[in-house]
Amino acid sequence: MRYCVLTFAALICCGYQGRTFAQAGPDIIWVTNAHFDYVQIVAFAQDSQRLASGGYADRDAKVWSVTNEMLVRAVHLFNQGRILSVALSSDGSLLGIGGDEGKTSGWRMSDGVRLWIGGPDNQLAYSVSFSPDDSLLAIGRTDGINVRYAENGIGIPFGEPPGIVFSLCFSPGGQSLASANDNFNVSLWRVPEGTLIHDFVGHSDAVTSVDFSTGGSLLATASADGTARVWNVTNAEPLLILEGGGGAAKFSANGSLLYTLSGGTFKIWRIASGSCVGAITNTGAICFDIAKNGKYFAYGTGSGAVVLARLPVVIDSITRSGNQTVLSWQGGSGLYQLQSRTNLMKGSWENLGSTSTNTTVTNIGSLTPFFRVMSVSNP
Repeated sequence: MRYCVLTFAALICCGYQGRTFAQAGPDIIWVTNAHFDYVQIVAFAQDSQRLASGGYADRDAKVWSVTNEMLVRAVHLFNQGRILSVALSSDGSLLGIGGDEGKTSGWRMSDGVRLWIGGPDNQLAYSVSFSPDDSLLAIGRTDGINVRYAENGIGIPFGEPPGIVFSLCFSPGGQSLASANDNFNVSLWRVPEGTLIHDFVGHSDAVTSVDFSTGGSLLATASADGTARVWNVTNAEPLLILEGGGGAAKFSANGSLLYTLSGGTFKIWRIASGSCVGAITNTGAICFDIAKNGKYFAYGTGSGAVVLARLPVVIDSITRSGNQTVLSWQGGSGLYQLQSRTNLMKGSWENLGSTSTNTTVTNIGSLTPFFRVMSVSNP
């Protein structure tokens, strides 16, 4: 059972800038020792029903059913090098894999058939990403960007190489592609012709991660300089600089939060204020992804485990007008219990109403100063 403690008076007095997250560890749904060495990458399908994992040393890519931990398909690479990147199509029916010998391949999950394999050789394919309509697979490599048709692997001429590309992400509409580069910049490219729209300039070391918000108006980046940044996509202006957010960065499903991972610690940042609202420490995670349905996050560890966990309960907003108070939150199991008490340090928490699937409550009362939202078991 995970919870978020709310200090009602402090939230009101501080303009809702305080920490609103009190989960000590990940709320794990299932964990499997999928690989015999560290998990290089995990990636959800767009529909959040399947999860792919790639093991670097064992050269295995595996696809899992999110709902029941069932192994859907396992692929072993004999002639593609070690796995650096994996991606699933929107419904999980196609799998893209990038290796450390320059080979990229496309696989059909219904029968495990490899549809194509392509080079050039002697490069590192750090990132693969399907376009939203699943027609294209973009590959970030040591020699730049390679774009192919997802069904047959035929290449498409694409722009000028920006150097080493560590991460790629299509915009939600699929008209543009963002690349995280070793030249300290992020580049935005027009798809499919590959013309450069503009660069995002400001990091002081290689950029290792890039992610679009759901609406496509914001871009998140993480860098080896130890920071994460949030940018305005239209004009490439930085909106937030988050110290201690380096490594990898992913938006929450509704775009109000940013999750970063560095050194096995997840940090959760509020986009509206740039404040860190909480952290999950000592996970052993070295890679992660967030499901688009807003329910789960997954991560891989250095010991070969793949972990599926519920996103923590985090308060989105608390507003008060006259005698009416409105409280909203996200994450958790999908079933919640609102509680209150008059003294934060002692006394028992009292239930307010019954459990509910609602993520918003109104008129929670003005006399009780402390509230919390419990995420309860929801089989």
